[in-house]
Amino acid sequence: FHWFDKHLKGKTQLITKPADKLFEPMELKVFEKLPENERTSVIDETFISGPTEFAIPEDEKAWEKSHLDLLEKLRYTSFRGWPLEDSVKPKMTRKNQAVHDGVRFQVYEFVAQDPFKLPLYLLHRDGLKPEDLDLVVLNVLDEAGWHNFLAWANVGFSKPLSCHKCDSPKLEKEDWELQKKMFNSFKWGMAYVAPRGVGPTHFTDNVKKKIQIERRFYLLGQTLEGMQTWDIRQSAKALREIEGMQKPQLWLQAEGRSAGCALYAALFEKNVHRVDLHNLPKSHLEGPHILNILRYTDFPETVAHLASQSQVRIYQDLKEGWDYPEKVAENLKWNSKQFKVVKIEK
Repeated sequence: FHWFDKHLKGKTQLITKPADKLFEPMELKVFEKLPENERTSVIDETFISGPTEFAIPEDEKAWEKSHLDLLEKLRYTSFRGWPLEDSVKPKMTRKNQAVHDGVRFQVYEFVAQDPFKLPLYLLHRDGLKPEDLDLVVLNVLDEAGWHNFLAWANVGFSKPLSCHKCDSPKLEKEDWELQKKMFNSFKWGMAYVAPRGVGPTHFTDNVKKKIQIERRFYLLGQTLEGMQTWDIRQSAKALREIEGMQKPQLWLQAEGRSAGCALYAALFEKNVHRVDLHNLPKSHLEGPHILNILRYTDFPETVAHLASQSQVRIYQDLKEGWDYPEKVAENLKWNSKQFKVVKIEK
């Protein structure tokens, strides 16, 4: 209204009341109670008819073709907002390190995509070189996972973590003791990464502002979780840049919606030996949100495709919900280690 007055009418005085308010919100209310058969809240799920059933492959040749077709389709549609392959070098640099209770803690920083420089934390038994490790697990942190990580990591490494103070009412000393026991018992490395918008790069706690930021990703032909998937890919590349880290097996681990991002990251990274997914959603309708993904696939099919190149473990309360990858594994006579659903005992 101010623009109209200034440029169309030549006025300079600011408008303080652009329109009269004729009704109170409650006067515009239509229903006392929403109809039980309303479709408005889920109408977006009917706009595009995505795949409802996934074909069981006849043989390995047919499966390999569908696998390559899916990768190409997703890369140039759902993940078209990613930078060109290998165009962004991680440029891994070590920022800090410390030793506590026989465990070495190292803080690295890598380039995910300008301007996002993300931290990566690596722990293993002191005295072991990267090439001495049997495996290294890359843990993808969501916001809850980030705070849990800080709660036990600050027990012995508050100095190298000085810029990330723990807001937990108490440090998780018992969790640290379990971590220390694991490092002393096995030649394992544990790496932790917080993708953009999580932990050190957390955008905001303001709900409205957070929605605005997420909408900006859509305007760029991306989604936040789609680009977090890219960050996970970059973190895997960055980890391999550490001298000697090319030798141990690389495992990937995540929970909830972050497990969905880790799933796709592992699908596009060919050197991931095993992927552990905790409480992975059964469908993208529950998240993570990735552009157009339900036009082409959903988690049951994607899990099967990942299991054809990496070992996959799904941890959940019930063992149901993953019939499709189980049928593919049976039909193609995969090794029993390729895919398993593990029931979490409460």
